[in-house]
Amino acid sequence: MKFTRDWLFSHLETDRPLADILDVLPMLGLEVESVVDRAAALAPFVIAEVISAEQHSNADKLRVCVVKGVCTETISAFCSNSSKPTACATR
Repeated sequence: MKFTRDWLFSHLETDRPLADILDVLPMLGLEVESVVDRAAALAPFVIAEVISAEQHSNADKLRVCVVKGVCTETISAFCSNSSKPTACATR
C-alpha cells in the first residue's frame, strides 16, 4: 500500500520527524519498503519574477527575459513561448 507523508501525518497526533516514525512502523507490524522524497526532484527549479521580456535579436521565436529569483540577483533566461513570457524561466 502506498500513501503520502501528509496522509500519514493527518492520521497521527505527533510532531516527531518522519525518520522516527519510520523506525517505529516496523515495530507495529507495518513493513516500510521505501520512502521517496518527491520534493528532491523539484529542487533544481526556482520560482522567479519576470522583470522584463524582450525579443531576441537573432531569433523570431525567442525572448530574452530578465528574472529575479528568491535571491536578490537577477539573471537572464530564454523563453520560447512568446505568448506567456511570465511563465518561462530557467536557472
